[in-house]
Amino acid sequence: MNRTLAKNIRHLMISTGISSATELSRRCGVPQPTLHRWLAADAREPRHSKLQPIAEYFNVTLDKLLNEDLSTGERRAAPKSTARAQVPLVPINWVPEIDQYLESNDYDTWPAIHLGTTEDAFAVRVDSSLYEPELEAGSVIIVKRNRKPKNGDIVLALEIGASMPLLRKFAVDGDDAYLMPFRETAAMGTVRCDDDMKILGVVSESQKIRKF
Repeated sequence: MNRTLAKNIRHLMISTGISSATELSRRCGVPQPTLHRWLAADAREPRHSKLQPIAEYFNVTLDKLLNEDLSTGERRAAPKSTARAQVPLVPINWVPEIDQYLESNDYDTWPAIHLGTTEDAFAVRVDSSLYEPELEAGSVIIVKRNRKPKNGDIVLALEIGASMPLLRKFAVDGDDAYLMPFRETAAMGTVRCDDDMKILGVVSESQKIRKF
């Protein structure tokens, strides 16, 4: 049970003039029974995808909602163990400058299921349908920074001078490597990997954010 979460939801409701779970449910779309369980701290810590509508409605990060007393600014003690590693959730436009983004220490996190303790990874939200059916629009991908890509992997890559990374399939043909689009369009063609292209990471998993 996360009593910090329950306390924070109550604090946010009071500070915004929301008088009941019924009203909050109507505003953010979270089912009323679910809100009652959270407010009573009568449940295991919910999945981040289920908390996302609350965080977005009140304009707070999931990390603060779960781990910081919003009325005092105090952080709760970290749990001794966790079933899932937490990785930074990085906006796609900040991926090329990820180290600078993380220096702010003001970022959300996302749980990674298949992640070793020595692996360096981050999460990115996929908002486009151009990568379907492999990656559904609205899903969150986990990108491992220190994994070497192999044939068939999905990777994030950056061309020198570009400001936005490419999400592509990595393909090997003899001694050459290519970045293949998920679908052929006028704007998304095959790109040859050369000295002007840097692989930023390999996608290890995808998590679809679903409604309740």
